[in-house]
Amino acid sequence: MNQPQEYIDAYLRGELSPEQVQEFEQEMKTNKELAQALNERQKLMNVIDLLGDQQLQRRVGQIAKEYHEKGQTKPTRLRIMRSAWWVAAAGIALLVCAYFLLNRTPPTPQELYAANFSLYPIEIGTRSELNDTMRLELEAEKRYNSGAFAEVLPLLDSAAILTADTKWQLAKGICQMELGDHQAAVRSLQVLITEQDILYEMPARWYTALSYLKLGDLDQAQAQLEVLASNSGGFRQSEAVELIEAVKQNR
Repeated sequence: MNQPQEYIDAYLRGELSPEQVQEFEQEMKTNKELAQALNERQKLMNVIDLLGDQQLQRRVGQIAKEYHEKGQTKPTRLRIMRSAWWVAAAGIALLVCAYFLLNRTPPTPQELYAANFSLYPIEIGTRSELNDTMRLELEAEKRYNSGAFAEVLPLLDSAAILTADTKWQLAKGICQMELGDHQAAVRSLQVLITEQDILYEMPARWYTALSYLKLGDLDQAQAQLEVLASNSGGFRQSEAVELIEAVKQNR
């Protein structure tokens, strides 16, 4: 078994031997891409369970496999390419929306949220010299990518880290989403939207739309999605178009 996707699926199904489980979990401690991929796969499997459709499940597996094979032709160890899983998650979100539309079953806001939420990748890279703010960033990155969202927020209370890079304002909102505080998430993400942040305004609008879905405010969700949908070739543009149609079906 030399495909990371196979390891992940076997791990989630409880099919690995005790030795393989130990190896897999040890790898996750140092491989944040693997930990993130496991998180994404678990969420996708939860959506599949929610839908209860075997054909959809096969298609999900096919999409993940296709993107994996494009990203890695000669696997020698457990390696996951972040961009491949990000694109695969986007493709599956479109697939889920299409599933609802074709079957004329209006999705609930909760189902739309589950189908479209995926963790935004945060990576600050290696640095030769570290100051106190950089150390905070490294610690926040480590905890964010390991899913310890409650531990990230206290680190982001530091004004220094929030001003060091605006991605941490985005990360703050996403952590609040993961912890179920969507009102706070909207407030945090609104900072980037109001300031028209050149890098993170559109991601902030995407996650704001998802938070509004979770809160049941379809009007506000659609308003954010329409901005994304009008930005040709931009962040999550095609997914926003599909999600708008799914939101309309829910009215």
